[in-house]
Amino acid sequence: MNKKIRIGLLFFCLTVVFYGQEDEGENLATQQVTVIKSYNPSLSEAFQIKTTPEIPDSIATEKLKVSYDILSLPVIETFEPNKANPLELIRTAPEKLYNTLFGIGYGSMGQLYIDFSTTVAIDREQQFGLMLYRDGFENNIGNSLLKSNQNYLFFGLQHALKNNNFRGDSKLSYYRSRNNYYGLLDEPWNPIILSSVEPEIKRNFVSLNSQWQWYDGILEEVDFKVDLTTDNFSSSEQKMNLVVKTKLPLFDGDLSFNANLGGVSSRFEQDYFNKLAINSQLGNGGVELAWRSIETNLKIKIGVGGAYIFSDSLYGTALQFYPRVEISYNVEKAKIIPFIKANGRTSLANYSDFSTTNPFLYPGLDLQPLWQKYNARAGLRSKQFNVLLFEFSIGYDEQENLPLFKRLPFDPLNNDLAFRFSNAFEVEYANISQIDFNAQLGFDFSRENHLDFKIQYLIYDLKGEGLPWNLPQLKIATRGQFKWSKFSLSLEGQMIGVRLAAQSSAQWPIILELPLDESRIDSSFDLPIYLEGTVMLNYKIKEPFDLFLNARVSTSATHGIWGFYPQPNSLIMAGFRYKFNL
Repeated sequence: MNKKIRIGLLFFCLTVVFYGQEDEGENLATQQVTVIKSYNPSLSEAFQIKTTPEIPDSIATEKLKVSYDILSLPVIETFEPNKANPLELIRTAPEKLYNTLFGIGYGSMGQLYIDFSTTVAIDREQQFGLMLYRDGFENNIGNSLLKSNQNYLFFGLQHALKNNNFRGDSKLSYYRSRNNYYGLLDEPWNPIILSSVEPEIKRNFVSLNSQWQWYDGILEEVDFKVDLTTDNFSSSEQKMNLVVKTKLPLFDGDLSFNANLGGVSSRFEQDYFNKLAINSQLGNGGVELAWRSIETNLKIKIGVGGAYIFSDSLYGTALQFYPRVEISYNVEKAKIIPFIKANGRTSLANYSDFSTTNPFLYPGLDLQPLWQKYNARAGLRSKQFNVLLFEFSIGYDEQENLPLFKRLPFDPLNNDLAFRFSNAFEVEYANISQIDFNAQLGFDFSRENHLDFKIQYLIYDLKGEGLPWNLPQLKIATRGQFKWSKFSLSLEGQMIGVRLAAQSSAQWPIILELPLDESRIDSSFDLPIYLEGTVMLNYKIKEPFDLFLNARVSTSATHGIWGFYPQPNSLIMAGFRYKFNL
């Protein structure tokens, strides 16, 4: 670079330096501006991507030095290590699940028990189930003059289809009961006459049920059921019922609308008195509308239901209404919960249900609708320390066509038919009002240890003529379960209080051979208290094997539940159960 260029660059730099110097007296003018703007946050800002924070460069940033001193103190060490082996964590093996159960037992009076059930998965959404159950005794009860053995057989098939949207269950079942009309009155019967009587009762029940439930949407459930019943007295009955349930959200709750359609058709060989065949058809169509809210402490369900009855021989009202109300107040951690509910209903009388309740029913029935007008109840529930549970309530109801089981009179022209020896029951319908006091006490010690008691006292008022046949005023029931180590104990018991029964003399019509009179009832008497208890003891030998011992006792030397139908004083049975996978 030549000398002239160097002198030019030096002159240019000196000019810039001198020009940039400021006079000490000069000050720049300053102004303050305040900007005020309201902040309107937007929900979308919550989802904006935040700026990635900058991490200081450790190379360019000097590290802060930390210095400290350790204070040394003289101590005497007294710790001695335990020379024992260290503890090992013992894992509790979970109980293995099995899809098949087989049990068999044998007991006194020729009692034979068989229980087999299995459930097999077809794929992730389907499973198939099968069940076979048999129970009963083959020997006769000691003080019965006619054959009195009893046995029951159940066989069922089930198919389940389920996914995240719905569940469907279809069941086909067959139930067979074998019993006897052995409940003869306490009379000096002629052994020659009794030797020609065949008291056996054979009833067969076939049922097909398909139930579909949807988890989302307005349609909630569709339930369809068909039943067929036959017996060895040429009786037959067909029963059908269809229920559709819907639900939709409304005002912080849900509104449900249910519709049902049902019918019963029965045919019986002959009426007890006029000996004519009985053909009955009975049907109903009903709807229920209810609104429910359970989001607050006050749980409410308010609705109404109604049904129209189709019948050629109707006793009572064809158009029936009833409430569907449930109200309770449940504060969090509350010890006492008050509640009120009224759930009336309409159902159809049928031979299948009545003969299951009273197996000594005469094979002939007049079908009528059963109307519970209120079925109302008010009371308190209490739970103390998650152990003691208590409930007390008072109920009131008015019922139209309440079925009462009344003993039929003796038929002098019986033709050696077992049910014409004044040992069968007819159904007598009555209009009745009822008040009951109900108390329940439960001890919930743990998940598998509990004991419950239930006491019910009832007051009946028959509107019009008639007597409360076989309606006890006092009922007591208990149920419990206890488990310790490999033992488990289950118990059940019931007490049925004094109740009124009809008694028709058998001896004098045989001698005089008077005609059968529908209105002739010689006398009535009180059936004594009936007690029955069952104890089931189970011992687990090994994971898939169990031994069990069952015992049933009752105070039924003469009458039993229905009068002159004694039950075995004691039944003892032992057996085993085995679980495995198919």
